[in-house]
Amino acid sequence: MASDLRVIGAGLPRTGTHSLRLALQQLLGENCYHMSLLFERDGVDVPAWQAAVDGRPVDWDAIFDGCTAAVDWPASAFWADLAAQYPDALIVLSTRDSAEAWWQSATATVWGVMRSGPPEGLDPAWFTMASGLMARVFGADWDDPASAMATYDRYNTTVRETAPPGRLLEWNAKQGWAPLCERLGLPVPSEPFPRTNTSEEWAQRAAAAQAETAG
Repeated sequence: MASDLRVIGAGLPRTGTHSLRLALQQLLGENCYHMSLLFERDGVDVPAWQAAVDGRPVDWDAIFDGCTAAVDWPASAFWADLAAQYPDALIVLSTRDSAEAWWQSATATVWGVMRSGPPEGLDPAWFTMASGLMARVFGADWDDPASAMATYDRYNTTVRETAPPGRLLEWNAKQGWAPLCERLGLPVPSEPFPRTNTSEEWAQRAAAAQAETAG
């Protein structure tokens, strides 16, 4: 089945993308691509994403088969390519309140994984691909706080300035359902907006995994 994305997430990791995934799945009734889905698929898409990182041709429809939206890395690192591939899709730039707030979350979660090297039990090809994404977006100084925060601000500015006119929604998770529903022409759900994958939840999962390994 050919993919036809309705929403393309341009936001960097740790900008509420997991909550956004769950929200879009509820609103659109189909799967939303996210780094967690890559793991749910046992990493079968890693070679395709490595091809994208390397600048080789990619069959986007094959990657997004069964999905109606895509957010978070690896997809958001290629948001401009996806915007051209799916010209009717809404582009959602998810952001934090500030670069400092983003860095505080990123350094305690995703950046910590990248500092530690390939996680035990995980295909090293994933780590190679993720390292390529890090270099593509943040360059060699990805772990320098000042450089990373400057890149965060510069990245968001580039999205704002280059997204096709009329297609961009800048969104913060604190805004919840309303902006998304308005742009998608959908009613606002009665249930609370999903708020998941916080830094605290990430730390709890990491501690549980360490305890299991030690045991």
